[in-house]
Order: sequence, then C-alpha cells, then structure tokens
Amino acid sequence: MTAAATREGGCSEPTRSHSLTPSQAARSRRVIILLVSIVLLSLADLLITVTNLHTVGMIEANPIAHFIVETTRSATALASYKLITVLVCITLLYRLRHCIQSEVAAWVCVVILSLLAGYWGIYSTSAHDPANLLLRQQHRQFDNWLSLAE
Repeated sequence: MTAAATREGGCSEPTRSHSLTPSQAARSRRVIILLVSIVLLSLADLLITVTNLHTVGMIEANPIAHFIVETTRSATALASYKLITVLVCITLLYRLRHCIQSEVAAWVCVVILSLLAGYWGIYSTSAHDPANLLLRQQHRQFDNWLSLAE
C-alpha cells in the first residue's frame, strides 16, 4: 500500500513518527461514536431477548444463540455469548478505527442493530394482540420456540 493510500484511509497502523491525517482523526471519532451505538443497541437487544425468554417466549433467529438457550436453559449463558461477541467486534473495530473499512463495518453493524430494534418494537407492540397470542401458543408446539419461563 502506498503512503498516499495509507494517509487517505488505508489500514496500516499509524506509527509514532506518522500521526493520523485529519481525515483519519475524524474517521476515528466517527467510529468511536458508532461503537458506542453498537454497545447500546446490543445491550438493548440482550435486555429485550432475556425479557421475552422469561415471559412469553420467542423464536431465536440466531442459530448459535438458539443452541445456547436450548442446551443450557440459561439467560446468563446467552448474555455471556452475546457480550463476548460484541466485545470482540468492538475491540477489532476500535483497533482499526482510523481505517475506512472499520467505519463501513461499524455503520453496517449500527444499521443491522437498528433494524433489529425496529423489529423488536413491532414484535412488542403486537405481543398483546389476541390473534398473536393464539399464534404464539401454536408456536410453542414447535421445536424452535424458546422460553425460560417456569
């Protein structure tokens, strides 16, 4: 990678002798803001997931999370898995925060988590509709329905 490409957003690590360009410094700040958003959205997703698992139940779309809940029957195990994956993501994106690829990846994460938050909003508002309650009762008969309620 050329020095010009590195200065304009490539992904080589800045050294003590070469500080960040203004555009890299601005990108770094944007990525940090996006990382905070990822953490907050991920924590909200975890809270809503655990709440639904302990109350009405749900279908977990993430096959790894589904497996963890199904085999351990533990919200703590699920929370540990989700927190570890977010921590790994945040750590990688933070270490490369001056790179354009990190900013793009952080934006993708924020968009996906925002769409997920929107889905949770729809799911939560429709949860008390009698037709949906009946549908949930029918889903409980299937193998993919998860609940930690006693």
